[in-house]
Amino acid sequence: MNQYSIRKKFDEKLINFLDLEDKKLRNIINSIKNKKALEVLNNSFFRIDYLNWKKNSRMNYFVLLIKKEKKYLIYYLKIFFLDLFFCFKYLIIGFYYFFKKKKLFKINGKFPIVLDYFYGLSDKLKNDFPFELDFFNKSNKLILVNNDKYFSDNKIQNSSIIFLKWNKKFKGYFFSKFYKNALSYENRKILLFLIKNWINNPLFFSLAIKFHLRSNFFYNIFKNCESKIYIDPSTGISGNSIYCAYAISKLGGKSFNIQRSFIATEQQSILNYACKNLIAWSPDIKKKISRFNNISNFIYYVPPYFQKKNKIREKKFKLISIFDSSFGRFAPMSVEEYNDALSLVLKKFYYTKDIKFLIKFKNTEGFSFLNKVNLKLIENLKKHNRIYFETNKFVSNYEIINKSDLCISFNSLTIFSESVFYETKNLSYINKGIESSIIKKINDIYPSCANNLDDFGYLINKKIFEIEPNFEKLKNLFFIKGEFELKNFLK
Repeated sequence: MNQYSIRKKFDEKLINFLDLEDKKLRNIINSIKNKKALEVLNNSFFRIDYLNWKKNSRMNYFVLLIKKEKKYLIYYLKIFFLDLFFCFKYLIIGFYYFFKKKKLFKINGKFPIVLDYFYGLSDKLKNDFPFELDFFNKSNKLILVNNDKYFSDNKIQNSSIIFLKWNKKFKGYFFSKFYKNALSYENRKILLFLIKNWINNPLFFSLAIKFHLRSNFFYNIFKNCESKIYIDPSTGISGNSIYCAYAISKLGGKSFNIQRSFIATEQQSILNYACKNLIAWSPDIKKKISRFNNISNFIYYVPPYFQKKNKIREKKFKLISIFDSSFGRFAPMSVEEYNDALSLVLKKFYYTKDIKFLIKFKNTEGFSFLNKVNLKLIENLKKHNRIYFETNKFVSNYEIINKSDLCISFNSLTIFSESVFYETKNLSYINKGIESSIIKKINDIYPSCANNLDDFGYLINKKIFEIEPNFEKLKNLFFIKGEFELKNFLK
């Protein structure tokens, strides 16, 4: 069974699984008679949190089952014991916070806007937000920091910072202080109801306890700060985004996600967004947002996460940049296919001394996926300083695309779309993971998506030396036209 067939079966199994779990969830919620508990659980936010947890805990099991690997039975037992640990963990946490009494920790000041940072504010890293900070600096804002390794607060004004992990470098509030907050009388009653019913369905009520506690903590923070807008730029429901979005909604505010990647199929968007509003740049994204998301409004369109700077080209050599954007256990492209395509690229220009290569791995383990053939080619290219590796997975794609003569990606059109924006030649090796209609539209304008190695090799040669793209037409295909003012959607 090839990788694409595995991925196709995985998507089908995942959708069927989520439909079944969604139905089970609805039946459980319909059986609950406590009105206050229903206010917490009978909403789209808890539904998405519940389904996301189920999805993340079962993904590896589905792949092993599809591949018919014997160890899927062992993995099933692993899931069972992890579920058991999770259930008892949150039962204990529930009891702890039910009996804990402490005054509410407060932040001084009003902060109507909440920005959830992951990448930070370095010019060399990916942007968390596609907006200029000048606008935000005119308003008081609350900053949530998920990844303090790359975070710098020297550009942030009129803000109060909450670090979601322990931080010694910056002056800010550490998130654990909020976990010591006492629950209100009403919320303690809801927690007691969830604890009492835990024995009836341990996993469901453990997830309910987690959702209730975390969303309540953010509710207290945002209420104290009089926050009305929450903006989460991440793709994928992770961290505290779902709890923040729910807390803001309880206060009558608005929550926003921002489109980061080009979504080619509905399956690629499953459980990607926790917020109610999506700020997007792709014209047809409405058609490709899975029902397993929280988005209800597609009303704000902006240019993508790209910087507008002049091109600076190297004069002494041509640079081919290779992004390993989509291969592995869950991707439609296998490690073997990736190695074959990479080997073709390296061999194609192995003896062309004025061509150099830059490889950016999406994940830190990317280098370990290279086969012996490619490792040998890379070793020899290194001796002549003709190949480089970008090991920082958070580096801004612009930093690479800006100095490239050709950008190559695999089974993904996100890097492709960014290269179009910067008017850099590009090529994508697509096996079967992206729908054919968008591929046909692209190739009609600019032959640049290949689904076999022969065509891929032919296009590489043509791309870098001969074919000039019609970038204007490609931009019309990928991007919404027009600009807008950020303040219009923050009203």
